[in-house]
Amino acid sequence: MFDANSADDRLALSITEAARLLGVGRTTVYQELIDTGQLRTVKIGTRRLVPVSEIHAFLAKQLAAEAPREPAPPCPTQPRSRGNPNKPRHAP
Repeated sequence: MFDANSADDRLALSITEAARLLGVGRTTVYQELIDTGQLRTVKIGTRRLVPVSEIHAFLAKQLAAEAPREPAPPCPTQPRSRGNPNKPRHAP
């Protein structure tokens, strides 16, 4: 069983372990990260591994891409509309 804490000691993780560490599915790792070149892997024998350093680099790029945004201006305070003011209300 994979222990996320043990990833600190290892240099590379399996695709399944990398997916768990990132909190996404294996398909996302393959199709959205590896196939698009966002996450580099190494092949050792028949195994494809994700270097832990690549996971750190990927996350750093993601954080840098999310530049701090300016806060939205406050909404003006207006009374909430309760329907059409010109339409008469019906008594219950």
